[in-house]
Amino acid sequence: MSAGIKNLLTVIFFASLLVFMFRLLIPYKIKRIIRKTEHLKANLNNKNVVKYISFLRSITIINVPEVGNAIREVQLMVNGAEHIDGKLKLKLYNMLMRKRVMGLQEVNPIYVDKNGRQIQ
Repeated sequence: MSAGIKNLLTVIFFASLLVFMFRLLIPYKIKRIIRKTEHLKANLNNKNVVKYISFLRSITIINVPEVGNAIREVQLMVNGAEHIDGKLKLKLYNMLMRKRVMGLQEVNPIYVDKNGRQIQ
């Protein structure tokens, strides 16, 4: 065998190994996203919403129905919660729109602070 064929076979082998490894990581990523969304559902507060937003910012969202449904449920839950800051609701919505998650509930960008003044 010539050196060119050996190099080509080596590249093909490592490329297929890399693809195989990424295929193995997909179920782990799905479980990780669902685990984080379940944690947020169980412990819904401003601090956890901030952590969830930063988590979503750092990952690639896998396009499977379970992940999409879980993320939409969390966004709906956060929007309905009155104790969550309005700016965090808008930040979560914008983050999910940038990640191209479809079927989200729109957030009203006008909020009222604790003293009754309007925040834009």
